Amino acid sequence: MLALPRRVDVSNQVAMLLKKAPFQIILQLLFYATLAVYSYQLLADPHFNPIDDYQFLETTQVGKFLPPFIVPDISRFCPLLGFEYNVITRLLPATPVFYFAYHLLQLLIFSFLSLQILKRATRNVALQYAILLLYITTPGFITALFRPFVGERSVIFWFTIFLFFYFKFQDKNKILSFGTALLCASIALYYKEPVFLMLGSFALLHLVSSWKTSALAAKWLDGSLLISAGIYGLLYFVFVYLQRGPLNYAATIHNQDLIQQVISFFQSDPLLFLFLLPLLVIRVVAITTRRAQFHSFYDSLLLAALIYILVYFKLAIAGQYYLQPAYIAIMPALAYNFKPGCENQVQKVQFSYAVIALVFVLMSNPTQIFPKSLPSTLNKYKYVASNYDPMLNYLVQDVRSRAKGKRVNIFLNLNKNSGYEAYWSFIKFLQYKGLTSRQFDVKTDQPENDFYKFNITDPYSPYSVLKSNQPNKIARGDYLVVLPLLQYNYVEPTYERLDAQHKNSYDDTECLHTIDGHYRLLFRTNNQLGPPVKAARGMLCRFEPNYYVFEYQ
Repeated sequence: MLALPRRVDVSNQVAMLLKKAPFQIILQLLFYATLAVYSYQLLADPHFNPIDDYQFLETTQVGKFLPPFIVPDISRFCPLLGFEYNVITRLLPATPVFYFAYHLLQLLIFSFLSLQILKRATRNVALQYAILLLYITTPGFITALFRPFVGERSVIFWFTIFLFFYFKFQDKNKILSFGTALLCASIALYYKEPVFLMLGSFALLHLVSSWKTSALAAKWLDGSLLISAGIYGLLYFVFVYLQRGPLNYAATIHNQDLIQQVISFFQSDPLLFLFLLPLLVIRVVAITTRRAQFHSFYDSLLLAALIYILVYFKLAIAGQYYLQPAYIAIMPALAYNFKPGCENQVQKVQFSYAVIALVFVLMSNPTQIFPKSLPSTLNKYKYVASNYDPMLNYLVQDVRSRAKGKRVNIFLNLNKNSGYEAYWSFIKFLQYKGLTSRQFDVKTDQPENDFYKFNITDPYSPYSVLKSNQPNKIARGDYLVVLPLLQYNYVEPTYERLDAQHKNSYDDTECLHTIDGHYRLLFRTNNQLGPPVKAARGMLCRFEPNYYVFEYQ
């Protein structure tokens, strides 16, 4: 008689692995090695990013104050975004290394405090490091770490400090913990608009669910957090909502139907959706069937994270870093609920699902997960920025030496509408490096697309691309600057400009000196420090961080 195979318990199998000392040590080594890599990458020859960072050039870089980011026309109210750089440049030299040194300080403090928070949620050391390692290696986290004008990084930083001291206050009702928790939570509000909904919903849910069991001091803290979130909401209503323009920020982007929205959100952050939404369903079922009780802290965090995500879903804005603050609320809940090897059947289901979800993401979208998330994202936000300066420096020198008093034309390989900010940034950086509008003009040879629903033109601008929506024809002697698809994912592929026999050798300088008889390669960046990436046929230059400068003949 044949014996039936035993049912494999995923939770117990993984529990045995996580309890093994060598596996715990491996995870710890990977985590600290990742921190070491980030530390080096942040401080080794840092450069401003081609997107957003042009705002420093006319402010902090020349001793002026970076103004609060309040733009009622598109419903934006993030008054603290970038404020820390005003402080840094008053105390230290205005060089990128000190901007990114602050990012490193944020990273180290965040990592230490997150581990303390996770230790409260689970005693399993391997699980603590596994959760945090997965998070800090997501493309969204890396993006926020390497881009100064991403408010999510500061939200993550201040909200983590808030949770740490919120926990400490629950243990011992000390006024220092009360004040620090309230202050840090209030600071986080003013870096990104939806944070007030996440903070307010958490405080309200925790206040109501723990009303009968919590101390009076804990009720005061929850009430104070609610008031702080309410003050932000009132300020937003008065200074932004009542003065808003015809379109908010989300409405300026092309429409997506419901199916496209779901796909966009899943592609931008699959880990978040594969863990949060099913965990919420499992918790709701368990609580409603009385197999588990509502946890005033962890379940309130889960629901607060869901509310934060729903705001972006309602606005139809998907991006790799937009939803990062939600992780700060989700990670402690994940550690608490996903307990390997437990006897509780609900928790066994939760943990088993987590393992299956992780395997699914690894198979379906490996670039979102460590280790494959590191090379592509570092190339995009570290080495694209490192290559931007050499390209600009060459262009400035070449324009000065070859123009001989004439105004030269520079074309970029992207659409004026979808790439408006890239054009604006390109002009600002050239001006910062010493060129004037008398020496160069920037043009586009492409008709506008419909990526954004508004057109920005300035009839008084000295630059053709900003002055009019009409495309221009490239002529002999004009420059064509080819931007890396890795950074500017809305650029024209440019390959249709090139001779067919050279398309599959686009990243080979020997094949680029003469292309299609019209374009002559003048310069290309070749950053050897970046992680090695090899593009497949049909995905030419997709993952390389290099810039090219051509002359049209």
